[in-house]
Amino acid sequence: MRGIEACVSTLAEFNCRPTFFIPAAVVQDHPVLIHRLHQAGAEIAVHGFHHLDLSALPVEVALDALQKSTQILQAAGIEAYGFRGPYLGWSKALLESMPAGLFNYSSNVAIYWNHIAPNRPQNLFSKTLNHLYQVKPSLNDICIPKMQFGMVEIPVCIPDDLQLHDGFKMPPSKIFSYWSQMLREIHKRGELFTLVFHSELAGICARPFRELLREIPYITPSVWVARMSEISDWWLRKSGFDVEIIERSSKTWIRFNCSDDATILFRGLKIEKSFEKWDGHYDRLLCKEVQLDTETLPLIGFTANTTAPIKSFLQNQGYIVVQGELAQRCATVIDQNIISEFHNELDIAKYIASSSNPLIRFGCWPNGAKSALSITGDIDALSLFDYAD
Repeated sequence: MRGIEACVSTLAEFNCRPTFFIPAAVVQDHPVLIHRLHQAGAEIAVHGFHHLDLSALPVEVALDALQKSTQILQAAGIEAYGFRGPYLGWSKALLESMPAGLFNYSSNVAIYWNHIAPNRPQNLFSKTLNHLYQVKPSLNDICIPKMQFGMVEIPVCIPDDLQLHDGFKMPPSKIFSYWSQMLREIHKRGELFTLVFHSELAGICARPFRELLREIPYITPSVWVARMSEISDWWLRKSGFDVEIIERSSKTWIRFNCSDDATILFRGLKIEKSFEKWDGHYDRLLCKEVQLDTETLPLIGFTANTTAPIKSFLQNQGYIVVQGELAQRCATVIDQNIISEFHNELDIAKYIASSSNPLIRFGCWPNGAKSALSITGDIDALSLFDYAD
């Protein structure tokens, strides 16, 4: 308990509030600690009733455990907005059976950063966790939220603290170095670093947390540090952003329908209104309406034969997609023949990113941030009795 509270105090020094996923049985057994964490600004989320793999349980049993857990937290005066299955266990049937509105978000998809894996031998413990987590390689997948079964799915980043400490035998200084490397790589890709630590290693993680958060102010464009519920709320708002294309006196205008904290990016355009340098070839637009000096639209045009999943994938990243007659006026046109040349969705994103075509898009994160960091803790147990339960 002291280790967990020390971690929360360390994070608070940097205005960082964690999200803790806690089995409801642990909440019942240790209400005083849970309330102290909640009062300190930590978000409390559901981690099953007992620490049992939800994917191994009958759907009705797993669903009952989740519903009972939310009721216990509500009775304790805590609103639970999301859940993470123990061992990241979940099933399609379970998510499909959930009542609408039970959770705003889930966090069960694991992205393994295999192209920056630690340069150390990995033991059986770490490999077993990879199998349990059903990891997806970062070389093929993008680590950002997406809508899934009526919820925002917020992926986690693997290896976690248990794998680094017990699987790769890293001391705290090496754990910090690896987290720092992950943060830089994820920032370069503009994605989300959902860091996972466990209650039994809280005392070991405090120093790496302090060193990691000291780096944040020196990274540009900025890193948005947020709790999981804040990321979920933002992603839902961002999904409603769109544009209007206005033809006025033989001129073309683009009006952005979005919140004031939206990040609007552009490249390859001559824009006279207010903007600032952002990153690479992109600048950040500081207004919500812009006049184009050409009839070509700096958007992504989709032909009629382009599959819907690709459109959804690109829109999720903030790209503005148009179809119909306007599609042929776009600087970048995507059709099924182009898609067939790539192995996965990440290749399509790289294709658009590497193009020199003029482009306007929404950034993934608010207020000009390029990437995001969320520190999450799995408090699976606080004593051997909790495990035995």
